[in-house]
Amino acid sequence: MASKILPVEIDEYFLLAVVLIFLLINYSLPLGTIYSFIVILDALMYLVPVQNGLFRWIPMVDSSSGGRDASSKIVKIIIGVAFGLFFIQIYSYITPTPIASVFATTVFGDSETLTKIVYSLLIPLAETRFFFRTILQWWAWKIGDAIHSTSAFSFVGLKIMSMIAAVFTVFHASAKGLTNTPDLVATFVFGVMSVGMVLLFKEVIQAAVAHITLNSQGMDFISSVVLTNAWLIIIIG
Repeated sequence: MASKILPVEIDEYFLLAVVLIFLLINYSLPLGTIYSFIVILDALMYLVPVQNGLFRWIPMVDSSSGGRDASSKIVKIIIGVAFGLFFIQIYSYITPTPIASVFATTVFGDSETLTKIVYSLLIPLAETRFFFRTILQWWAWKIGDAIHSTSAFSFVGLKIMSMIAAVFTVFHASAKGLTNTPDLVATFVFGVMSVGMVLLFKEVIQAAVAHITLNSQGMDFISSVVLTNAWLIIIIG
């Protein structure tokens, strides 16, 4: 008899959902509505495959070969930061638009610190899970791609990266009002890079930290990378 698959990450989904819904609805209702739907839908989409055995999720942190010990997580975080800093260099060649105006557009009341925490830490975690894992795996499952054995450098991998990056770009164009072509190109490139990391490492942590590093740079709040380090080591068991 096959062992039962447990929803090991559902506590993290619920915690992120509650915090984001509270902050965004109280300080930015339009954006709060968008992210409320994202985090709730993301949690439901996570649970359905677990409960019905549809497919196996790519983990936030791969538990094989000691992948969840503190030293291993720190290495993964360093890799994610490196990818984020690498994209920041690429970004400067694609568009002159400041990163902050692309990835963060709303101030939460009079609290600059709260704005930085939400955009630098919480929103990247929500977006990375939703776009670069949840939508990625649902789409791959529906079209029959074996995501756990797909290489980022294969034709299937390139197809998946392009598709998910396009969805990510459309979201930023519609929800955050991006209209400048170079900005959209930069968003698409970041989406391709993020999905590529998930396919390459078969875990989400590197893409999440890269996203956090990028938004932190835009919000001039690079210390949130340290917060991410602590969050991943303490919260993810």
